[in-house]
Amino acid sequence: MDISDLVAIAPKEARFSTTLGAAIQILRKHLAVFATMGALVWVPSNLLLQAQQYVMRTHAGHLSFGSFLSMMLVLFSSSFAWWIEHAAVSAAVMQHARGETPTLQGALVIVGRRLGELVSAFGHTMMTIFVYSLALVVPGVVQALRCQLVAQVVLFEGAAGKAAIARSAQLTHGRKGRLWLYLFAMCLVSVAASKLLAALGFAPGSIVGGLLVGASTIVTGPLVQIATTLEYASARVAEPAAPAASPAP
Repeated sequence: MDISDLVAIAPKEARFSTTLGAAIQILRKHLAVFATMGALVWVPSNLLLQAQQYVMRTHAGHLSFGSFLSMMLVLFSSSFAWWIEHAAVSAAVMQHARGETPTLQGALVIVGRRLGELVSAFGHTMMTIFVYSLALVVPGVVQALRCQLVAQVVLFEGAAGKAAIARSAQLTHGRKGRLWLYLFAMCLVSVAASKLLAALGFAPGSIVGGLLVGASTIVTGPLVQIATTLEYASARVAEPAAPAASPAP
């Protein structure tokens, strides 16, 4: 895929504040489509999580093998949904870079053309992070940061599986600190929203409290993914010689 338009909007200074500021501008300009993407993932994922928590409370102290499997299924399904949303947000940023108005349908068409590669990369990424996490938490976190650009590599370069992970690790070199800060800032917003709701009398675990906290996630989730896509573009700019682009999907 020709990414010259995406590279053209990469922040000239690869700093946290500069990249986040550029991401906020893109989010504000196309808030409706990005919030829709966030909502389409967050609402079903949250409903599944609420159902799982209900089962866990009902069978407290008696975790069966079936309950464990359902918990793993919920975790896997939610992770894959966020993975696809990450790719869709990246596709929408590409639409923006081309001067087009990002649409959910247009982003999903781009994602659909790379769906097989995205599924392969998702499986390899989850397995890689899991294996590293078995050693210690820190190696798992570092590996997760190294995999932050896998979705962009799949969409824009056509790589898949282990090749996409290796390419992402190459592009995230020197950028892991900023990538972690974007995720940390998202967590801070969620915590702040929970504290504010508690102060107003809404229990964070209540339905209303959960919906209000989720409203912030619907916006901050895509914001982090936009910033991550801009980091990918900056990384490509910084390369001495970019690899040959794959045919457009």
